Amino acid sequence: MDTRFRSSRDFSLLLSKGAEMIARLHDANFLHGDLKWSNFLLVKDRSEMLLSDLDGIKRSSSRRLKAKDFARFVLSTFQYDLKEGVAEDLINTYLGASKDGSGILKRYVENWVSRRKAHYLNKPLLTDR
Repeated sequence: MDTRFRSSRDFSLLLSKGAEMIARLHDANFLHGDLKWSNFLLVKDRSEMLLSDLDGIKRSSSRRLKAKDFARFVLSTFQYDLKEGVAEDLINTYLGASKDGSGILKRYVENWVSRRKAHYLNKPLLTDR
């Protein structure tokens, strides 16, 4: 994922689509279990995306597990050193798209992100291709 694409408006829109997709998955009480950016496939000139690697999907209505599942998607914003506020924007997009309007889910997501953020900040980036 080259730096020009990561800093583009198209990339921000795709991240938002990903957050909305995850909210719909969680609203149906499914957890992916391995939400990372490499499991989102871009199609049609990067205008649409598909979620892959569904072999670990499981049913759960647990807010805590949904928050943990989504947090992994958000944490990549720190690994790729995206501008300040992207993680918060993704969390707000996810919560806005979710049918779960509780503040509990937001606290769980923020807790998971804050606990794991340092690990992702120190994780080496994939090289640009």
